[in-house]
Amino acid sequence: MSALDSLFMWLSLISCAAVGDHAWVSRIRPAQAADPACDRKAAEIERQIGYAQGAGNRARLDGLRKALAANRENCTDSRLIEGLKQDIAEQQEEIDALRAEVREKESEGRYDKVKKLERKLADAQQDLKDLQQSLAEMGKP
Repeated sequence: MSALDSLFMWLSLISCAAVGDHAWVSRIRPAQAADPACDRKAAEIERQIGYAQGAGNRARLDGLRKALAANRENCTDSRLIEGLKQDIAEQQEEIDALRAEVREKESEGRYDKVKKLERKLADAQQDLKDLQQSLAEMGKP
């Protein structure tokens, strides 16, 4: 057994957790080791699995297990980055639409609607910042 195989076996053993009547063993596939963003995403899913276990939320647990399996099988950093870029573009479109709607309501003198739209705009801008932060963190180990 090579040192790399030993490492992956060790990693899979330390990430073993009891789940109800079953043992859940998380495995890191060698190809994923080169995708640190996918590893972080898998770790986040595993953290959520722990919360779902603690709460006894079987439906959430099943969904998270499927998400983790899909992450382990299909995740690449390039796919995550591309998805985030697409989310950022969509969020920017939403912000542009909200700004246009604010201008329209201002011109109509409907300031009650303007305040509501400005709150939505602030939330959308914060979401955009969060997405941009996530994208910036993709390159960090």
